[in-house]
Amino acid sequence: MNQPRDLKQIGGLVSQQLVQYLEARGVEYVFGLCGHTNIAVLAELAKSSIRFVNTRHEQVAAHMADGYARAKRETAVVLSHLGRDSPMPRPASRTPRSTRSRWW
Repeated sequence: MNQPRDLKQIGGLVSQQLVQYLEARGVEYVFGLCGHTNIAVLAELAKSSIRFVNTRHEQVAAHMADGYARAKRETAVVLSHLGRDSPMPRPASRTPRSTRSRWW
């Protein structure tokens, strides 16, 4: 019979690992929408020093992240939803690639 693994053995939840990684990279802001598909990440962000900037649309979040990355010359992060609207940030993501802006 399979025994459930202790989360401490595998480093905690994925949302915890993601936020720890972003903190280690020096990320100050995450741009995006809040929703049921990313609520675990948002809960972990609330416990960290990283600030979440809520937007009304994924493309707006991508453009905000692009502007932040250009102005600060630092990495910017976009948090998006899963599902049929997940391609929404793509049109905005073409600009940073063509201008060598730094965000992911």
